[in-house]
Amino acid sequence: MKQLYLLSTLLFFTLTTSANEGMAFFEKKIRPALEKYCYRCHSDKENKVKGGLVLDSKHGLLTGGDTGPAIVPNNLGDSILWESIKYLDYEMPPKEPMPDAVIEDFKKWILMGAPDPRVQEKITVKSTVSEKDIREGRNFWSMQKPTYQAAQKNGSPEWSQNEIDRYIYADLSEHKLTPNPIAKSNELVRRLYFDLIGLPPSPGEIERFNSHYKHNPKSAMTHTANELIMSSHFGEKWGRHWLDVARYAETTGQGRNMSYPHAWRYRDYVIDSFNQDKPYNIFLQEQIAGDLLKTKTDEEWVNNLVATSFLALGSKALPEDDKRKFNADLVDEQIDLVTRGVMGLSVSCARCHDHKFDPIPQKDYYALAGIFQSSKTYYGTTSNAQNRHPSSLIKLPTKNVPNITKPISPSELAQLKDKLKDAESKMRQARMSRRNAMENNTGKDAQSLQRDIGKTQNQFYAVQEQINSVDANGQPISFCMGMQPSTLTNAKILERGEVNRPGQEIPRGFVQIINPKNIEIGDKTNGRKELAYWISSKDNPLTARVMANRIWMKLMGQALVRSPDNFGKTGSLPSNQKLLDYLALDFMKEDWSVKNLVRSIVLSRAYQSSSTYKATNFKTDPDNKYFWRVEPKKLEAEAIRDSILQIAGKIDITPPIASDLAKLGQVTLGRAKRLEIDIAAPYRSVYIPIVRDQLPDILQAFDFPASMTSSSVREANNTAAQALYMLNSDFVLDMSSSLAKRLIHNEKSLDKQISLAFELCLGRSPKSHELSNAKKLYQMFYNSSELKKNEKSTRMNLALSSVCQSLFASAEFRYLN
Repeated sequence: MKQLYLLSTLLFFTLTTSANEGMAFFEKKIRPALEKYCYRCHSDKENKVKGGLVLDSKHGLLTGGDTGPAIVPNNLGDSILWESIKYLDYEMPPKEPMPDAVIEDFKKWILMGAPDPRVQEKITVKSTVSEKDIREGRNFWSMQKPTYQAAQKNGSPEWSQNEIDRYIYADLSEHKLTPNPIAKSNELVRRLYFDLIGLPPSPGEIERFNSHYKHNPKSAMTHTANELIMSSHFGEKWGRHWLDVARYAETTGQGRNMSYPHAWRYRDYVIDSFNQDKPYNIFLQEQIAGDLLKTKTDEEWVNNLVATSFLALGSKALPEDDKRKFNADLVDEQIDLVTRGVMGLSVSCARCHDHKFDPIPQKDYYALAGIFQSSKTYYGTTSNAQNRHPSSLIKLPTKNVPNITKPISPSELAQLKDKLKDAESKMRQARMSRRNAMENNTGKDAQSLQRDIGKTQNQFYAVQEQINSVDANGQPISFCMGMQPSTLTNAKILERGEVNRPGQEIPRGFVQIINPKNIEIGDKTNGRKELAYWISSKDNPLTARVMANRIWMKLMGQALVRSPDNFGKTGSLPSNQKLLDYLALDFMKEDWSVKNLVRSIVLSRAYQSSSTYKATNFKTDPDNKYFWRVEPKKLEAEAIRDSILQIAGKIDITPPIASDLAKLGQVTLGRAKRLEIDIAAPYRSVYIPIVRDQLPDILQAFDFPASMTSSSVREANNTAAQALYMLNSDFVLDMSSSLAKRLIHNEKSLDKQISLAFELCLGRSPKSHELSNAKKLYQMFYNSSELKKNEKSTRMNLALSSVCQSLFASAEFRYLN
């Protein structure tokens, strides 16, 4: 017993002495070396975290950066830091290697177990939001479930046909507002076509509607609305509305603008979903957790995988050095998308501190963050010298999907593999040249040598991508962006949102203010499926309201809640909550059908009101808060372009396969390389490649969203750039010429040509003074000295083109009344 005591005491003192020696060795040899050679690029305190690697803390060393743990105690082979300072693979420090004696010190230190006395400060973040605050916050109007309150009856037969009109009429009567008369039939048909399919009606379609409307207005509206809602163009128009919310784009943006060659699959999924009238709650479930839902067929499985691109499409700061910050920003963007984008609640404000206005504590944000941190985002940017955060893609489980990748023959595949080996050899040679130059101090330009390394790396990765795009037999593989489950984790709350200030761990969960049933997430699930069901539940007070409000806004020109992306305390109160709640409840009752809700609104008397200005009403309600008229709407950029193409006879309504950007594969766009987008391409604008930071002029001029964040509202500006575009752009000039040729081909007299131009562009015949002025414009151009040198047919075309261009540039062409 005495011997055992002596042995244990001796062992204790031996271990203590060894530990003390190890700590002393670290302080004397390792810490100074880290400070001298490493901290300038890998230190939280210096705010430099290249490659996501932090070396000024023990936690940072063991956790590592983009490539894994920096050190594995007692194991040199698995310690990336050792390989880097030895210049075996990575080369750190980059300018010149450490002295041999310092490298030997690191070897000794790692083999002794990498003792490190640095202990990270323990942080506990306290909340100022109490449970009482949360309970009281649930009393706010938007946090309570919609309730039905019958609309007040009225004595107006015109305004008592359905509940929508009764709600509107009650508000108008209460505020002593006189509703506008019904719009003219040619205005209604143009309104219907643009609102429902985003294209103008042809003269024949206008004539048929007017004739039908003259005999039976209700039947004409119902028949035309149903016909347009069933059109495949409905999904192109209303799917584009959702793509604004989904911040759809085909590149990463933010400096290193790399392409998303498979983003178009999500675009097509959205368009198809709206055409199929997929229930909105199912639509949301597929996008948030499609990879976790049960399916019966491969086709359903493909649909669900593609749907999760919703969470992967966001902008990415690929040059970001700090992996922790990159991942935190990725999750933050996903949280903002599913909270503000879907529910109109700005939860992302709680990333750095408790929400300033709504009772959303910071821990609620990190409860959601844990859900997304427990999944992996596949966005598909190829690894290269400038991309610090490459990602793979999800392989689709069937070949029965569209694919633009061409097969590669066995011989071509073999050549590519040889090319890959050659590229790998050149990449190693470039690294060796740089290493030799440093070791031998040859005086060669370090930047030039580094550029050689980058060039060879990019060549290697480009060939590797080609090989990875096909299977072993050279047949194309279909991929998509999206989400997949990953290691389950709980997020740590970050003090002030700073990644180097982690506090206590927060269990995965939801936002408490709209989770009164306290739904919990199990230990064996990441919670994303539960999140999808919670968001799309009829018990959620926000989701149906937010979507109903946006649909009303797109059709009526203004929303019932004028802040459609903010239903919190800093947002606007609904101008008519009874109507909003009725729309939300009816939306859910009718199986979350977007088409049904759209139909109900466009067939209401309120929708058919004229947009005419009325001074007495304007004095009482200048913002049209109570909808005494339909708000005049500016055509969106896509509708302007599509209309010009259609009127000029140049549109092809057949959807193209994939995207022009997808055909280029993985590319990086910037000052040196821009995607040349053919604005005159015949397909509809929803299929134009959307390149962040490089929008085509017509989209940029007419208020197309930047697609950096989710937004349901577009700006509606009137700027000089818009007028200049209509006057000077090659697209408008070419289409004006094409329209002139069409007019000359169809009509012989100038009067009829101009009348047809008015019918095509504005949906009506010209008034006598308009016809006269148009003819004067024609004659002015035709007789100009500049045109007299041309042949008669050319002069006629150019003169008529000027009339066509003036119609395209008119306010009436660009607005719906």
